[in-house]
Amino acid sequence: QRRLVSPVVVHVDKDLCEGCGLCTEICPCGGIEHVKPGSGPVPRETDNHLCSGGGTCAATCPHEAIKVVNNTTQQLEARVNAILERMQDNEILSFICGWGGSASAEQAAVKGLSYPRGIYLVPVNCLGSLDPAILSMAFLNGVKGIMLAGCTPKHSCHYHYGVDHCWYRVNAMKKLLSLAGLERRRISIGYVEVNEPEAFVRMVESQMETMGKLPPLPQDDPTKAKLWAIHATLHRPRVRWVLGTSLRRPAEKEFPGSQFNAVEADETMLDVLKEEYTVSRIFKALHEQPLNPPDLARVMGEPVKNITPILTDMSKDGRIITKGWEKGYPIYGMGKA
Repeated sequence: QRRLVSPVVVHVDKDLCEGCGLCTEICPCGGIEHVKPGSGPVPRETDNHLCSGGGTCAATCPHEAIKVVNNTTQQLEARVNAILERMQDNEILSFICGWGGSASAEQAAVKGLSYPRGIYLVPVNCLGSLDPAILSMAFLNGVKGIMLAGCTPKHSCHYHYGVDHCWYRVNAMKKLLSLAGLERRRISIGYVEVNEPEAFVRMVESQMETMGKLPPLPQDDPTKAKLWAIHATLHRPRVRWVLGTSLRRPAEKEFPGSQFNAVEADETMLDVLKEEYTVSRIFKALHEQPLNPPDLARVMGEPVKNITPILTDMSKDGRIITKGWEKGYPIYGMGKA
């Protein structure tokens, strides 16, 4: 039986879904629900007649079980990679929402307004649908900087808090860049109304000026290893879960800066990012060769005391194994002992 539905809706992969319910909590349209209402951790399903296709649920899912039909993360990655192949070292990437950002850019063209060359615009339905791993993938592939332009959070976002949710993800990306010793200014997010092309032009000029003061992203092996770790960190279910729990729900009216527990939530997120980023770097190093803690610390450029507790926990959890001993230190590695 055929049904008339929007071409942009989400689909839940029930083989990946853990039934955590985070998507149901943040969905503004009521398009995701239990297969059996009132039951426990069972896979969700979507109602295509209710789903508005905003996609923030897909970008939030800890297990990446939700896909935006006709606009999946994998499809967007392919678009971005094709653009990155043509970009020069001094050029930047920009994601613009299909409402405020895209419309204001089009209005700028209609009015004959100009802005600096060297920025590639990638329209998306809503910035809230932008998976944070897309941002890290762009940096991993060498982009110098990223600008995001979306609707204003309080009044004009067509998907409720989609642009607000993207702000949280950009904030996490800034923290990870800092942990890697890279400039936070390489990524920025701004807001424009549909009828404010001048504001869009000013935003582009400001970001291009900022990027002009920064060198191209280093392409040496240590930096690439750190960027790989950032990308891996943003795929970790724990990071995605904690980031998702920080997002405003449809019924919440407070803006992030007004939340009484905003500082505590931000500190918790930073602690989780630090630990999971370190775990990703450990995995990267041990995939190359088995190492004892002092040698691993030298490879990572970290004090031994900072990684020893994490190594102990990873070993107890079975995520790494002890392959032997050397000078009183365990030799950690991947695979079977």
